[in-house]
Amino acid sequence: MAYGIRSRTKFNVIWQIVLPVSHGDCEISSLPNGEWLAINSCGVRLVQVVNKKLKAAVEYERELKNAVAFNKLYFAVRTKNTLEIHENKRAK
Repeated sequence: MAYGIRSRTKFNVIWQIVLPVSHGDCEISSLPNGEWLAINSCGVRLVQVVNKKLKAAVEYERELKNAVAFNKLYFAVRTKNTLEIHENKRAK
């Protein structure tokens, strides 16, 4: 499915990417270093986008709701029944 980022003022497409998400909505959260995390809400897929390109797609164990990054070290993933804290991997 194609997802796009649009301008807040003119609503024109700034850039667009095809993500491996077949159903449901995507929640987008920014990560450090210009990376993005797309969560297939009500699904199980977590997608990482770097430099406007797909870096990784992971099937999660539980139904996802959303995610948020806090400081540069961690991000939290909320599933249907849990809140899980993950450490960001540092670039070498």
